[in-house]
Amino acid sequence: MMRKFIPLLVVPALLSLSPALAETKSKIGTINAAKVMGSYDEARKALEEIQKADAALKDKIAAKRKLIEEARTANKTETELQMMAEQFQLEIEPEAKKLEAESKAKSEKVQTAVETAIKDVASEQKLDVVLVQEAVLFGGTDISDAVVKKLGGPAKK
Repeated sequence: MMRKFIPLLVVPALLSLSPALAETKSKIGTINAAKVMGSYDEARKALEEIQKADAALKDKIAAKRKLIEEARTANKTETELQMMAEQFQLEIEPEAKKLEAESKAKSEKVQTAVETAIKDVASEQKLDVVLVQEAVLFGGTDISDAVVKKLGGPAKK
């Protein structure tokens, strides 16, 4: 029942927002995040590096599991199997933490560069607000190509 009321409350609120924005003469920009990230070489490169490192770690984990399974079929004791598992975890855990830290650092670097480019383009075009296109029903100025160009990607004509 509550779900039926939420759209009834949200739609009037959004509609009431439109006249308020029109009165203040706000200039709104929009950005196609997928397009920008897909066109940004550093983002693609970071994603590929993260995926490659993740795949290598997964392969290493699979190999360790296979060794434990081989030890199990060779009738090793539960204590020996437990010790093997603990040793493998001690080997894998630091690598997983390192991968997570590297992924986070690369993501933050890309995010910062994209945000800076968006702010620069918004300032150049004297935009008051920039929203992701998916959040905008109509209107707004698409600045995706200008942001891609600012990030060093190909300028679209």
